[in-house]
This record gives sequence, C-alpha cells and structure tokens, in this order.
Amino acid sequence: MFVQKALEGISEILRETLTLKYYYELSNKEIARIQGVPVKTVEVRLFRGRKKFREVWDEANG
Repeated sequence: MFVQKALEGISEILRETLTLKYYYELSNKEIARIQGVPVKTVEVRLFRGRKKFREVWDEANG
C-alpha cells in the first residue's frame, strides 16, 4: 500500500495535520497557527494521526 492510500483511510483533519508536519516540515506551533488551535491540540492530532495511519497501514499490509 502506498502512503497516499493509507492517508486516505484517516480523517481529513488528522491527514492535514500529518501532511503539514511531515510533508511541509512545519513546527507544531506553525501548524497550530494555520489550524487556529492550541499547540496541545496539534500534538494530540499528531499522536492520533500516527496511530490511525499505523492501523490502516498494518491492516492493508498485514
């Protein structure tokens, strides 16, 4: 499974947060400013996004 397909398996907000962090290499503070949320919210979204990504990836690539 390709990364893009795995990303499609998670919610839009988690996908956006992961993309901003790992594709655009933005800091959590920059992501928080863009999304209009506290930095702690970004940290939680990154945690949940990585977890969900792993689940989708593992399920597809078992």
